[in-house]
Amino acid sequence: MDTGKRSNIEAILPLTELQQGMLIHHLSNPLQDEGFLHVGFRLKGSLNTHFFKKAWGLAIERHQVLRSSVHWENIRAPVQLIRGVSETNWTTLDWTDINLAEQSIRLEALKSTQKGLGMDFKQNPLLNFHLIKMGQVEFFFLWPCHHLLLDGWSSSNIVKDVCTFYEALCKGTSTELKTLPSLKTYYAWLKNKEQKGAASFWSNYFEGYSKSHLFKRANVSTRANGSIMECISLSETESKNITEKARANLISVNTLIQGAWSLLLSAYFNAGNVVFGTSVSGRSNDFPNMDLLTGMFMNILPVSSIIDKQCSLKVWLQSFQKRQVACLQYEETTATEIWSELSENKGGTMFDSLLVFENFPWKDLKCGDVEISDYGSGITSNYPISLIIVPQAQMKFKFVFNNDQLDERTKNWIIDNWERVLKLILSDEVTQVHEVLDGVGIYHYDGSEQKGIKIPKIEALSANYVAPRNEIEDQLVDIWEKLLGVDKVGVKDNYFELGGKSIMAIQMFALIESKLGARLPLTTLLFSPTIEQIAVLLTKNNKSELRNWNFIVPLRRTGGAKPLFCVHGGEGHVLFYKLLPKYLKEDRPIYLLQPKGIDGEGTMHASIEAMSKDYLSEILEIQGDGPYNIMFFCYSALAIEMALLLQGLGKQVNLIIVDSTAQSPAKVSQRSFRLRVKNYLLKMRHAPIMTLKSSIVYRYRQLLEPIYITLTQDKSTIALTKIRKHLDYVHGQYVWKKIASPITLVLTEKEPTENREEKIRLWEYWTNSKVEVYYNTGNHLNLFEEPHVRLLAKTVDEACV
Repeated sequence: MDTGKRSNIEAILPLTELQQGMLIHHLSNPLQDEGFLHVGFRLKGSLNTHFFKKAWGLAIERHQVLRSSVHWENIRAPVQLIRGVSETNWTTLDWTDINLAEQSIRLEALKSTQKGLGMDFKQNPLLNFHLIKMGQVEFFFLWPCHHLLLDGWSSSNIVKDVCTFYEALCKGTSTELKTLPSLKTYYAWLKNKEQKGAASFWSNYFEGYSKSHLFKRANVSTRANGSIMECISLSETESKNITEKARANLISVNTLIQGAWSLLLSAYFNAGNVVFGTSVSGRSNDFPNMDLLTGMFMNILPVSSIIDKQCSLKVWLQSFQKRQVACLQYEETTATEIWSELSENKGGTMFDSLLVFENFPWKDLKCGDVEISDYGSGITSNYPISLIIVPQAQMKFKFVFNNDQLDERTKNWIIDNWERVLKLILSDEVTQVHEVLDGVGIYHYDGSEQKGIKIPKIEALSANYVAPRNEIEDQLVDIWEKLLGVDKVGVKDNYFELGGKSIMAIQMFALIESKLGARLPLTTLLFSPTIEQIAVLLTKNNKSELRNWNFIVPLRRTGGAKPLFCVHGGEGHVLFYKLLPKYLKEDRPIYLLQPKGIDGEGTMHASIEAMSKDYLSEILEIQGDGPYNIMFFCYSALAIEMALLLQGLGKQVNLIIVDSTAQSPAKVSQRSFRLRVKNYLLKMRHAPIMTLKSSIVYRYRQLLEPIYITLTQDKSTIALTKIRKHLDYVHGQYVWKKIASPITLVLTEKEPTENREEKIRLWEYWTNSKVEVYYNTGNHLNLFEEPHVRLLAKTVDEACV
């Protein structure tokens, strides 16, 4: 070990057992280093880059971990070495000349490159910084680091101190931060800390423990490697319900989630005692200013869950919490020390799933004229399954599955049943532990069907349930419950938060017309997404309140920015735009356009030309002067015709085309069979799931849907099919012409490069003006859904005049 000049060394510290494990993993497989992290955040405002770098220098002086390196060669045990002085490495980049989507792609590529370069633990591993200029007053800071030296709590502490130093430098004042003890002092205190009763505690804690329940490695592909992440995001209402349920049961949200995970594992293994790992911050001790100290203090503790099926859910959760709180006084205990208390199982594996509740203290910061937001530090784990809980206003559950340790069937079972367990726990009618387990059922390793298990309908995640109060609400509740497969729907529950989709809505309004004798347009749900609101409209039975226009649906009427007009897709409906206003500028009016006959009244437009004239007649009533921001998805011929009509009136139009192709000058339908097959195989290679799903839908519509309609005479399906086929027909009949309007083209990252280039080439052919290309996350089927709609909205705002 090259220690340099002795005077430059402040301390030589031992690595904890967890740190040594991370080092071994890093050395044995540097290309799949799960401990590699990227701390990052956005800075918005007039950033003084000189002061920002100087603030980091002051933070490096304050926090010893930033002057750390790790050494293991030619010594008995690996150590962490603290130096008095360390040099930083700054990389500055300017991405202001590229669009938002391309910036996102480059940022991910930069992260991938940094991870590929690896971490040199011997040379200033935490002092490589990247400052990227994203706009005139917006930057992104990227900090590659490693979990071996830094936990999430510590990295957030460092960033907060940098912010404090920066503000002081801008104001020309001094800072008064609390004094930090040295890491050497902390480790000396930890070594001398009396662990009275630790052995006895862990022995009693695992009383009744019989064996480990581990995930089987059967049916796992030998070629599988790396990990995949599946994310489940709850609505604000659902997240609030979890918090309120925990409060009502006198437990923490963390306890409720750990209890839910315990019950899920119990159902999977069909076991009465399950064990999993959980991360603890290591800051529950009484060491002075421990919450401010920075380093790697996190630990992984086992959670032993004794499942008492005959116990009430409330009592069981409270007992579970008491056991876990008691563990915190011994949170520094290593896994080896705990395992040694179970002599009969010595040398085995206790658990192979990990639950991480992100509880480090963080909120967006403001220092001087700069705002810091979107802070993140990444996720690391080499367990078969890791569940990371992000307790925001919209709670997120991130599942990380290791492909080489887990089969697809297990992954799907875990994902499918996680929300089910939560809903059962939150239900007012489920009061016993066994009711939750009965509702989930047992996982069968041979793939056989579950028998003898009564699985109840899942209730809506609503702690504010309001029952129907009149006959209309009662009939609407009955319709919703049958269509959504949800029991106990309340009149204040939101249709979309319950999982409602556009196709389902068509069936719902057909049933409303059939049972209640009232016809409502599909767009009613955009303004009245609850039974209570729909019932009011049905009671008034006043269509003029629902439709003031023949084709336009006002989604947001007020605002000083130029309006955005969103045209329907090839299905005719506009409900897929429902989330867009949430992320567009608040002062931008938004209007949707739907075709004639979409509500079943009257005949549909005979041509694209007639359709365009009608749409523009109402657009011009709303907005007198151009330029006009008009957005299209799937139904692209309208963009050409509406642009031509506006050009004829001497008005400017700004076309925003979202993931839609233009007609080939040689007619797309005349492409050779070989070219179509090549294109299909290309899509299969890049996006197999989406391609298969699209193929199945296409084949169903071509072959099976006509049979289904004939057999069932389902009115809503007949109407939907009629609309779609008519729109396809008039689109195919349209003769394309060249225009002189600029086009903003939004494409998806996951589409094959050749397909994207073809779309760009075709749109460049049909316009004599500029085609500005943006790239969005997601695919054609989920562009307008979370989380992809957020980036799409930013792109649309940027594209609007």
